[in-house]
Amino acid sequence: LAERHNYCSELPGFWRTVLQNSDEFSEYIERHDGPVLEHLRNITTMYLEPRESGFKVSFHFDSNPYFSNQTLEKVYHAQRHNKYVTKLCITRIESTKIAWYPGKDVTVETIPCKRTKSAFCRRAGRSRREVVPRPSFFRSFFRDLAQGEEVPEDELDSDMDQDGLMETLIRDDTDQARALCDSIVPHAIRWYTGEVECDREGTGESDDSGEDVEEEEEEEDR
Repeated sequence: LAERHNYCSELPGFWRTVLQNSDEFSEYIERHDGPVLEHLRNITTMYLEPRESGFKVSFHFDSNPYFSNQTLEKVYHAQRHNKYVTKLCITRIESTKIAWYPGKDVTVETIPCKRTKSAFCRRAGRSRREVVPRPSFFRSFFRDLAQGEEVPEDELDSDMDQDGLMETLIRDDTDQARALCDSIVPHAIRWYTGEVECDREGTGESDDSGEDVEEEEEEEDR
């Protein structure tokens, strides 16, 4: 892995390309995320101790003009709801808070104010501009999620009840992380070259990495 890391670090935009070529992340990476991901130098995964308590995904960055963090981590906390059922359920996801440099936060944008709707703009008067959230990989992926907690504000337009929506968000987020652990990181070079996608198109197979993890966990518990 160390040898692969040294080799991949020399390839331009290696991990950005890997993520953009994967079904799990491609639709979440916006144009303005690209320059930030150019500074991503490695992605590592590891199980927590004890193993059944969850796992961790770490994004390692070079020093960059966007934020001061060297590593952005996501910790997936699991628990077994029933001792007779081997499947582990992720109930809480903790993410590193990104320390953006002033004016470099790609998860927001500055737009002209709408006079009739923004009290802030009426008070500011002079600039008539406001900072608003916008879609970003760094907004949707690096956030805390937990059963019983409030749903992120940008997800509240869903028709689902909050408990059901939080369950869906945790499940979708966990599927992305398991894809990183089981497919994307171990076969990163093939994702970079597009070889994985060619293989899948040739065989008609889909990525069942989430199911593989669950089956692996069941085998270990037997």
